[in-house]
Amino acid sequence: MGQSVKISPSAIIYRAKKSIHRSVQVGESSIIGKNATYLKKRQEVEIKKGVVIGSHVIIYEGAKIGSGTQVEDFCRIGEKTKIGKNCRVIYGAKIFGDVTIGDNCIIGGFICEDVSIGNNCRIFGELVHNHKIHPETFQDRKSTRLNSSHA
Repeated sequence: MGQSVKISPSAIIYRAKKSIHRSVQVGESSIIGKNATYLKKRQEVEIKKGVVIGSHVIIYEGAKIGSGTQVEDFCRIGEKTKIGKNCRVIYGAKIFGDVTIGDNCIIGGFICEDVSIGNNCRIFGELVHNHKIHPETFQDRKSTRLNSSHA
């Protein structure tokens, strides 16, 4: 870490000491590199150039955050999540583990584990799931929701 890193004295940094770019800012009471109990091998967090992390943010181990990304206050970024460059994670968003988010995205709300989001997307709302594990379970609900929202 270089001298120009602006990390609040109340922030806690685990498993990221070597891979935070010197231009990164971390707000008060944030935790970077929080332990994910199921991972057998500890993984560093990687935070690229120009990232701004707000206050009370939790970023779990193995997360990678691309350059120019902003993570607003009270967000949670799960283990092994990859966020592209120039993204914005909106206040209070919760992104669970193994999520991949492309470049130039705005993310708000709740993103479940094992989801891939492409470039230039805006995701807002209460819940985004990946249904590939049990697609038959969600078939009726999905068609009902689509029909009722377009009525």
